[in-house]
Amino acid sequence: MTDEQKSSCCGTTANAPRTSAGDVGGGRHAAAPDETVAAQARRSVVPTPAAAQTAHAVHDSRQVSIGPKPFLMGDFTGAGIAADEEGPAHPVGVSAYSIDATTVTNAQFARFVDATGYRTTAQQRGSSTVFYSQVAPSATVLDVPDPQAWWWRTVEDAYWRNPFGAGSTAENRPDHPVVHISYFDALAYCAWANRTLPTEAQWECAARGTILGETYPWGGQPPIDGEPLKVNIFRGAFPDQPTTPVGTMPVTSLPPNDIGIYHSVGNVWEWTADAYVPGLYAQRAATTLGPAGTAVDPRSPGDTDRDDFMLRGGSYLCHDSYCNRYRNSARTHATPHTSTSHIGFRTTAPM
Repeated sequence: MTDEQKSSCCGTTANAPRTSAGDVGGGRHAAAPDETVAAQARRSVVPTPAAAQTAHAVHDSRQVSIGPKPFLMGDFTGAGIAADEEGPAHPVGVSAYSIDATTVTNAQFARFVDATGYRTTAQQRGSSTVFYSQVAPSATVLDVPDPQAWWWRTVEDAYWRNPFGAGSTAENRPDHPVVHISYFDALAYCAWANRTLPTEAQWECAARGTILGETYPWGGQPPIDGEPLKVNIFRGAFPDQPTTPVGTMPVTSLPPNDIGIYHSVGNVWEWTADAYVPGLYAQRAATTLGPAGTAVDPRSPGDTDRDDFMLRGGSYLCHDSYCNRYRNSARTHATPHTSTSHIGFRTTAPM
């Protein structure tokens, strides 16, 4: 598999209404900007005042309390894809915060939509990106957005309630992670729930738990076929010879890490609050490894008209023959309008 194919492991942004220097995993853009959709998405980030007044936010995820805590952030081993800029590792500190033990579920997102009438980016656009083997039989495929990553399909009317297009439903999957979520959609939920997206530092600190300096949330050994499942990733020969079902699992279906965080790697990619900044880790390391010491609560805010935003954790489509992004330090970026069948989110709050 080529480096370009490996770089597109979390989809294509052909469904995104603007072109940028980067996308999810570095795949190519095939769509021209659609400023109408972009403007709609920006306007719908926060529920209207009327909706907010009538909405009763119920965010019932179990919380894990973390920090204040220092840790070493980034890749220690060089295992990552170079374009992802996972290194150098550098000391970071986080102030005390709480984070969802699980990603936001279909049931939780449904309560938000029912309370506010929110329409996601995918709904406004009329399509989203779906892994080819998951497309519903009655769904309409609009195109193959990236020939280099032929396993992706742009599917009409695919969105969080119809994750695989017309004829599919999320109603029988209330405890699965909500998917087809853009950065704007995640921000809108957070505004309603009085929460925020985690920064990359908060996300990685939670994923590592107390097992610091290791590659995976459970330690240093990769998952081995035949052993009890530790992570929901693609098993078999990617992309067309799976040996286990392909798709999301319920958010508490596998054991959590040692502090109670479920599916921090695998299952679905997770949006973070941070924008993509080329060379950020190298810049930060040059400061934090010098006299200034540890960076505390690092954040890279961005402009949704211009910047990509960071995702963490990999997904059920990760595989070593394709990509190995189901690691604590793995990171990639996408336009804020991007939505796919394996992108979701979890939330945080300060303590």
